[in-house]
Amino acid sequence: MDILTVLRSLGSVAVILALVGLGIFVGWRKWFSGDSWKGLGNLVVNIAMPCSAFYYLTDGFTREQLSSAGLSILLYAAAIVACFVISIALSALIKVPRGRRGVFTATAVFSNTVFIGVPMTQMLFGDAAVKYAFMAFLANMTLFWTIGFFSIRRDADPDGPAFAKGLLWKVLNPTLIATILALAFILAGIKPPVILTQATKTAGYMVSPVALLYCGILLYSMGFKNLKIDRSHIISMLLRFILSPAMAFAALLLVRNQIPDLMTRVLIAQAAMPAMSQISIVAGLYHADAQYAATGFMLTTLASLVFIPALMVAMELVM
Repeated sequence: MDILTVLRSLGSVAVILALVGLGIFVGWRKWFSGDSWKGLGNLVVNIAMPCSAFYYLTDGFTREQLSSAGLSILLYAAAIVACFVISIALSALIKVPRGRRGVFTATAVFSNTVFIGVPMTQMLFGDAAVKYAFMAFLANMTLFWTIGFFSIRRDADPDGPAFAKGLLWKVLNPTLIATILALAFILAGIKPPVILTQATKTAGYMVSPVALLYCGILLYSMGFKNLKIDRSHIISMLLRFILSPAMAFAALLLVRNQIPDLMTRVLIAQAAMPAMSQISIVAGLYHADAQYAATGFMLTTLASLVFIPALMVAMELVM
């Protein structure tokens, strides 16, 4: 792998920063009155993201592909769950305030597998590797919109009972419903109607630009002088860029001789992508600490400029 490949891969990060900057510009120009810009969060969570999940899953997998990749996806998901458990324990150990622990954990564990992950996979490993990026997307997205989503919502009421009445409705959300529906289509071997595919594809394209605009406006509304980086942000970045890919590597070692080397490399790289922009949106919608989430999102995105090339070099040396 030459240096030009690594440099090209960083173009995805540059695009993210540019769109966040555009959101800052929109906030500065006050194109949204009052708090009306927060409606962008509802648009992403309730419409764009469910459409994106449905389209990418039904377009990216067949029943045979899902079946053959099943064990690898489960092992990758197990690595994410292990990181989630470690992050929860560590958040208590380092005394992250209880109203921030869900956001801390989500930032440390869940990757931006689509907007950065897919194009970066294509740049680093070629077109043939993109299908493996969608395996990471399936595991990462399903777990974020279940345990990650619930942990962020719980930040708003950390002293409430963990398994209160109505728990199912707190975890069930449009993206999870769309995922279940997509898996039903795949497992039944049914191709969705063309009009549904095209509609969800088009609506799904809104996820990344709208989410990043939202994050930029949020950062502007916070005021840059109020951006505070504390120890927990540094630790979440170490978990995101070191523990997460290490756990993915350890899990995939169990099937290393049964899967292509390219799949292993792609899944490890996906585990080290920056944090999801949707974390800030979910935190904002459900009255968790959105400012803390936005700061974590920006820090992991900036840090990826260093950590992702370093990971590529490390894989060349180890694998």
